Amino acid sequence: MDDRIAWLKNTDHFSVWNHHRLAHFAYALKEKNFNRGDIIVREGDSAQQLILLKSGVVQSYVHRKDSITGKPKLLRLATYSEGTFLGETDLGGSMSSSGGKRTQSMTIRAMSSATNHQVTCYYVPRDTYSKFVVRNTDAA
Repeated sequence: MDDRIAWLKNTDHFSVWNHHRLAHFAYALKEKNFNRGDIIVREGDSAQQLILLKSGVVQSYVHRKDSITGKPKLLRLATYSEGTFLGETDLGGSMSSSGGKRTQSMTIRAMSSATNHQVTCYYVPRDTYSKFVVRNTDAA
């Protein structure tokens, strides 16, 4: 648990939280590992959880049609590194990872794919995170 608290404290978003709040939030986190090329979230999926990139590098893509050929292609949107949120979602009106851009729906708009040998993510359910933010106003 202490390693999760220390990790959270070193991220931009959680650095202002006190130890007590970090401990409660760290307890709610689940950890999952991904291998190179694994899909973490898919474009259009419902945003049921907040996803934090603990380690590794992830690239985010969106499906589009080529304007000349009309054929489908993947367009890279962003590269995420340790300590960032994955996807482009708004969880309870409090979080977005695309340059502060807010989205109204609870839908993942970008597909994210792990790009190095191993990626580790932390997950917390959307409703748990939303309740935590309501009780801890310095989270927003």
